[in-house]
Amino acid sequence: MQQAIESKISDAEWEIMRVIWTNQPVTSRFISNVLMEKMSWKAATIKTLIGRLVDKGVVSTEQEGNKYLYSAIQTEEESIQSMTSAVLNHICSTKVGHVLANLMDEVVPVNHIATLYNYTKVLEEESGLKLISFGHAGDGNLHTCITRGDIQSQAVWEEKRDFVLKKIYQKIHELGGLPSAEHGIGVIKKTYFHQMTADVNLELMRNIKSVFDPNHLLNPGKVL
Repeated sequence: MQQAIESKISDAEWEIMRVIWTNQPVTSRFISNVLMEKMSWKAATIKTLIGRLVDKGVVSTEQEGNKYLYSAIQTEEESIQSMTSAVLNHICSTKVGHVLANLMDEVVPVNHIATLYNYTKVLEEESGLKLISFGHAGDGNLHTCITRGDIQSQAVWEEKRDFVLKKIYQKIHELGGLPSAEHGIGVIKKTYFHQMTADVNLELMRNIKSVFDPNHLLNPGKVL
């Protein structure tokens, strides 16, 4: 398993990574030549940044004769996804109990992702809750974080949250989407998963699970 990229990578270090991703494996001299011209940085500064990336475990080194070659441990796509997840987790865990509500993982056909995002703004007006959305525009996957704000009453909060969940999952279903793209169904999405999934598909999933778990010992009483 590849090591997750550090979330605390500076903007300057990202410039180093971009050069490595584009040209790897690459020497420190090549990196320096590119960034001295592009950023007007000194060679010593670039060398320090490369060393930091090696120490953070996001760049590997390989000696070839009297020079070292540098390669990225993760692809650029994997690194951006890791960074995005870290930012999302940070935002959605800030002041837990005050802000955190429910982190969604909805997915719709790519041509409907803007429609879904705009609908979250409608739900903000209808519910009075703040909805923060991030996502993967290229595959229709949106992460909507329903925030609690200043609501003190648990009953009021749950009523508003459930209203938003019901409405947004209805919209997702109308748009031909599903309740989860990558995080899995879990417990909160279970009801909506059943509502949005054809019985024949559920039966196929149960049959597949039975092949590997004939005695139904794994996660008893869960979705399948």
